[in-house]
Amino acid sequence: MNLLDLDTAPERQATTGRCRCCRHKLLDPVSLSYGIGPDCRRKLGITPRKPVRIAGVPAGWEIEGQGDLLEDIVANSDLNVDVILAAIRDHGALAYEVLIDRYPSDDVIAEFTRAAREGFTTFGVAVHLATLTDKGTKRLAG
Repeated sequence: MNLLDLDTAPERQATTGRCRCCRHKLLDPVSLSYGIGPDCRRKLGITPRKPVRIAGVPAGWEIEGQGDLLEDIVANSDLNVDVILAAIRDHGALAYEVLIDRYPSDDVIAEFTRAAREGFTTFGVAVHLATLTDKGTKRLAG
């Protein structure tokens, strides 16, 4: 079994026109750019990142201080389960890639593992492809 290459940006990965998970033929441009079909992306928790907006501000308005919540958490804390959960919420399956830009890979994997053992995340192929459980979602909300 081959693990998915998460170290290369999707737009730079060569694609064969087949899903790297299930080998079905890829038809749409998004699937071709990821090299993964829509069903497999959904199962892996790969979703487009949604921009964070300040409530009550019309879309498209630039507001001083508007930014990514994960950036604020990372800038003001050490690596911990909460940072992992916020990264998964904000970046889905790309959370690992985002975090290894700021922290050593071994530390990131250790925290992903801790989050899974504590029941905040679940994963299929690899621990760094985790998705939030209800318990993880509640911890972020609380």
